[in-house]
Amino acid sequence: MVHYFKSLVLALLLSAGVGSAISAESHNPTSTNFNRLVGVDLFGDDLTSMGIKGISLAECEAICSEDSSCKAYSFIEDKQWCFPKSGPGDKKDNAAVISGVKEGIVAIDEETASTQVDLQVELIQSIPEQNRDAVQRIINDYSKKCSGYQDVGENRKLKVEEDNLKQINLLQGNTELTVLTASFECPEVGYIWSGSAGSPTYLIIDGSIYEIAGGSPFPFNISEDETVLINWHGGNNCRAMNGQSYPNSGACFSSMYWSEDDKTFVVFDGAIKLQKRRF
Repeated sequence: MVHYFKSLVLALLLSAGVGSAISAESHNPTSTNFNRLVGVDLFGDDLTSMGIKGISLAECEAICSEDSSCKAYSFIEDKQWCFPKSGPGDKKDNAAVISGVKEGIVAIDEETASTQVDLQVELIQSIPEQNRDAVQRIINDYSKKCSGYQDVGENRKLKVEEDNLKQINLLQGNTELTVLTASFECPEVGYIWSGSAGSPTYLIIDGSIYEIAGGSPFPFNISEDETVLINWHGGNNCRAMNGQSYPNSGACFSSMYWSEDDKTFVVFDGAIKLQKRRF
């Protein structure tokens, strides 16, 4: 936050002309190296909304070099306009711009960013219209959490893959169930919402959201017009009937049923009354 206000103060002073006499030599020497990208604009991640006007490319680079929150910059040559950035943004061709990225920081090219967005749009469009808004709200929430875990300036997008979404047709009422499994990868952080017990899983029906633990359920048709969902559970939630401990790597299962009449899921609330008998 201190670095942000430092950049903001510099922007205000320089844009007002107070710092027009500042040269690159007036900044402390630095060993920071930049990978320069000629004819490339790094879109987004601006540290200041208006940039810094009236300075040279060397001054722009020196300002970014001294500020640890600045990871890159874009400089409009003919306007002498510097835009320090908290991250590498998205690469876009622009002949009027020279950009620089601190060594060790990776700039996401426009094609890669576009591919990630296109995949998410394609996946969202593949699910029933009545469930799309709910799915998008869940993804947006995890995207915000991902950004909070990333280092300043990383700003890589949450990866949504085909395995995260699937459709199940429940025979009762011919109901379309969308299953979203939050086994997302947060770039540079990892699969932080997944563990030995599975991942948070969301069941969406007619825009309503239900959360379960353990992972995506498996449909099983018990009749011509009824489907039951079989749920996987990790070893922590399982109990062996012979009293022995049960390994976390093991599994047990439960089931749930969608009541079309009541418009809700029905589950057995409590332990199954099962005991081993000898006669």
